[in-house]
Amino acid sequence: MFMDFYAAFARRYMERTGATKEDFARVAVKNLYHGSLNPKAQYGGQYTIEDILNSPLVVEPLTRLMCSPISDGAAAVVLVPAEKARQYTPRPVLVRASVLLSGKDHGPDEPSITEEAARLAYEKAGVEPKDLDVLEVHDASAPAELIIYEELGLCGEGEGPPSSAAGIPG
Repeated sequence: MFMDFYAAFARRYMERTGATKEDFARVAVKNLYHGSLNPKAQYGGQYTIEDILNSPLVVEPLTRLMCSPISDGAAAVVLVPAEKARQYTPRPVLVRASVLLSGKDHGPDEPSITEEAARLAYEKAGVEPKDLDVLEVHDASAPAELIIYEELGLCGEGEGPPSSAAGIPG
């Protein structure tokens, strides 16, 4: 069911920006490459754009290798007071903002929940997208990553595909 939603988002994104299935495959190539660096990854190994496009169709335009399996993916952060963190590292990473919002329907000309949360977090932290060094984002499907790049203000509308292509290995 979730991939049906992601596929619908992807189709609208393609219509709005001109993104292609190949753009989504590039994201999958990059992400699967990084996953291959973990010996316990379910889809370990390196793939080509053709491998991604030729994997079984889940729902148009998503192929199996454009969708993350439920069993894959993880991130962890240990939060401690700044003084405690300095006992373990001379360069602790400080959290400057945290925002939690619930999803809702929105019109085509209204900001998404991601855009609203990003705006609030940037405001609270006193930063802009250009000030960020590292981001960990949820991307259960390859198109979601491109959409989130744009919703976070990391690039302009329709600029997700070239931004992602810059990070592709090989």
